[in-house]
Amino acid sequence: MISMRLKVMICICLLFGIGCKNTRELSRNTVDRSILLAALNDFKNAVNAKDSGSIHTFLPNQIIQDNYFETKDVINTCKGFFEHLDINRLKTSDTILSKNVEKGSPCLENFAIIVVADSVTLAYKMDKNPDYKMTEKDIAEELDHSSLCEHMTWYNFKVIQGKLKLTSLGGAD
Repeated sequence: MISMRLKVMICICLLFGIGCKNTRELSRNTVDRSILLAALNDFKNAVNAKDSGSIHTFLPNQIIQDNYFETKDVINTCKGFFEHLDINRLKTSDTILSKNVEKGSPCLENFAIIVVADSVTLAYKMDKNPDYKMTEKDIAEELDHSSLCEHMTWYNFKVIQGKLKLTSLGGAD
């Protein structure tokens, strides 16, 4: 399990959009980085191939169902991480971040992968796009997109015998 100190640090990093450096110093259970990257690549390949049999070795159904998530939604979100983040950057960093803003969208997306020892957290945060200009229709209908654009989801994995395994997940609106 990730210690409370590490969970707090991860949350702070995600909320303020900063990279977490030197997280390896916070735990003694560090996995060889090449094993961790191989495990992440195996998961990425299974997600991209839409290989449901293989995907379930990474994403146990019971954990997903116990948290009232849909497996297909988890898979689609994980696919987004691999589309927006170059996991090879984890060779030299414990945190990789990406911000995605669709032109004309009221929302922006933040993707992060954070490695702490033998744990990997994939975190997705949707927030308001500060550059979005409300349309006349939005103003007339008094439509505030901020409530539509505030969401966070996270998936905690652990490297177990060289394989990535989902250990917990959560979300907040």
